[in-house]
Amino acid sequence: MQPNSLTQGSVAKTLFRFACPFLVANVLQSLYGAADLFVVGAFCGAQSVAAVSTGTQVTQIVTSLVTGLTLGSTVIIGQYTGQGEYGKVKRAIGTTLTVFACVALALTAGSTALCLRTGSAPFLMIGALGTLFAALGGKKGLSNLRKACKI
Repeated sequence: MQPNSLTQGSVAKTLFRFACPFLVANVLQSLYGAADLFVVGAFCGAQSVAAVSTGTQVTQIVTSLVTGLTLGSTVIIGQYTGQGEYGKVKRAIGTTLTVFACVALALTAGSTALCLRTGSAPFLMIGALGTLFAALGGKKGLSNLRKACKI
């Protein structure tokens, strides 16, 4: 049996090993929301706690949406790679990146409009700066992605 084979061996063990990172990611996301609630609860009133609670649920939904899109894209790309259809692999990767860019633009436009309308532009600025640092940190991952896409 190959060390990373998903088609051979015990189904339960393989499924657990495959699902474990997703379960851990969901638990970490929930802990992140709980930490937000703890900090806001310690320093702010009930309205702030309610706002953070609602925001945490929206973040969880968006995270699940992105995870689902990622899994679906991975399946399609994996099928084309297994079939040796490298032209289709490149097209699937391009389509995936386009879909993610459209989702990111829609979420950015919606959150920006909401922040400007509610007067929470400082929060928007803090989030934007955090995104900038995350993007700079992800530059290494992008160079690895470029190497991986050279088929």
